[in-house]
Amino acid sequence: MNLLAYFIVLFILSATFIFIATFSTINIYFKYLKIKNSKGLYGYNLIEQMTIKNNLINIICKDDANFFQDHYDSKTHTLHLSKTNYYSDSIAAIGIVAHEISHVIISRENEFISKTRIIRNRINKILIILIFPFLLIGFIFNILSVLKFGFYMFLLLIGLLSIFVIIEWKVNKIAVSELESILEKSEIKNVKKVLYANLMTHIVFLTTAILALIKFKITEVGTNTGNL
Repeated sequence: MNLLAYFIVLFILSATFIFIATFSTINIYFKYLKIKNSKGLYGYNLIEQMTIKNNLINIICKDDANFFQDHYDSKTHTLHLSKTNYYSDSIAAIGIVAHEISHVIISRENEFISKTRIIRNRINKILIILIFPFLLIGFIFNILSVLKFGFYMFLLLIGLLSIFVIIEWKVNKIAVSELESILEKSEIKNVKKVLYANLMTHIVFLTTAILALIKFKITEVGTNTGNL
């Protein structure tokens, strides 16, 4: 199988796996959105508890986020939550709220993470937009220099994604730790399902990117060896 055919197959497989992972994440979220937590805590109650406990001052909370767009903006110190999570007492909502507050906690603990988060997100978006055209032009016109440049950008994207996955895993760990003193053990298990299902989508994408890079390097080494 040549390099182009390999990447076409890999693209189809990765798109399929990412779709399955995303669908699974949404399915798990809606499943536990129907189950209330035993403490009667709503999203806004948890925000108050966790901010007081961790001495998180000057945090602005807004219920203006779109579906699955909950996030913490470290630049404005604003926690953006969807109305579904902010005003819900479900296991899913409590898990998401705890996750986002944990981003505040980790940002306060590590200023580097806080300052570079927005930059990383912007670079990720730029790379995703630019990588495909460079690789496509390199493949179609057989321009090795363009192809290599596309893969160097791809390598940078993998590095940034790796950092993102590690940070998200650490944030999930903090969220679970915070909730262990609040919820029942059985509820903690369900919160983990909600949090780590979302992380799996990013892990699938990262794994696919690494496989693509390995194939490219193997092909490149083979080509260079053949030219000796």
